[in-house]
Amino acid sequence: MNIDQIKAFCKLAEKEHYGLASQALFMSQSALTKKIQRLEDNIGCKLFERGRAGAKLTTVGRTLLPEAKRLEQNFYSFEMLSKNVSIGKCGVLKIGYGISSYQLAPKCIASFKKNHPEVHVNLDDMPSCKQVDMLLEDKLQVSFNRIPVSSPLVSIPIGSDKLVIAIHQSVSVDEHNLLEVIEKLDYMRLAPERGPGLAAQIGKYLYEVNLNLLIVREAKDILTLLSMVSANLGYTIVPASAQQLAHDQIQYLELPYAKTEWDIGVVWNKSIHDPIRDNFIEYLKQNAIELYECDLSRW
Repeated sequence: MNIDQIKAFCKLAEKEHYGLASQALFMSQSALTKKIQRLEDNIGCKLFERGRAGAKLTTVGRTLLPEAKRLEQNFYSFEMLSKNVSIGKCGVLKIGYGISSYQLAPKCIASFKKNHPEVHVNLDDMPSCKQVDMLLEDKLQVSFNRIPVSSPLVSIPIGSDKLVIAIHQSVSVDEHNLLEVIEKLDYMRLAPERGPGLAAQIGKYLYEVNLNLLIVREAKDILTLLSMVSANLGYTIVPASAQQLAHDQIQYLELPYAKTEWDIGVVWNKSIHDPIRDNFIEYLKQNAIELYECDLSRW
């Protein structure tokens, strides 16, 4: 028994005539007859009474027809679903992001969803190193992350971020003597295991400017860290994009003397075939200027 036999059964039941049913199925009348006979042999009962008037359903045929129609419709639904999945029009898209793409990632996804409503998107905030691991393990399809990346991962640039000092508004700071001032204040940081990429970036900067900070507190997320700054418990060093989290009591100051910038990009694993992901990447490319004012010449 196969779906072609089920389709033949349903069409003959509808037309009640071998000639009309075979035309509708784009096959010869003899081919249709063979399909019905094989189905009847498989079931062990006649489905149609044949006569001059055509083909009429038997009691068994009438009993089986509703379920046969459901099978035919389910097969058609599966057929359409499989085609849409294969071309990336529906399915699940798992995306990782961090503080540097706090606003950009949701904006890109919202725009994409308007044009691809049948794609379900899961967006998770996670450390950059975890995103990389999950991309390599095929547990994540797209990452908004630090670049450059190593093969088999590839990326397209979408912007940059940099380190800044976040300190309470009440603290008077001479920006020309910034490092000497903060060295005497209480320093708070994001736990290194929560943001190893950020920790490495800060560590590199402190080494380059020969600054040794006394750590008085740690937080497991940047929002908590900024809340502690808002409470005037000390200062911290965070990505400039953290200003998007909106704490009015905080002032953000650029770090002097050494480079603190890094590039941000959309990252994916080119070794894994994924039509849905490819559609998302292509959409970002086509709408780059509107979404994040990206210079297309860099791609």
